Amino acid sequence: MKQIDSLDQWFTFTDLLSAAGYRLQPVQRESNNDEGYLVHFIASGRPDLEVTTTNVDVYNAMVNFKRGNFERG
Repeated sequence: MKQIDSLDQWFTFTDLLSAAGYRLQPVQRESNNDEGYLVHFIASGRPDLEVTTTNVDVYNAMVNFKRGNFERG
């Protein structure tokens, strides 16, 4: 599990996600608990990734991630 606490960290991490072919795993509900928000990423032939944050702006950026096509705030 990866913890991301700032948009700068998230933007750096998106480069890695994109290069490795990861995409957002569709979920039917928000994964928000006492530890913060939880988002899942998947890629063919690679282990699934779980990323957590307590920052709502980072969470919103994560759920809007599109491989190779994301906007930096």
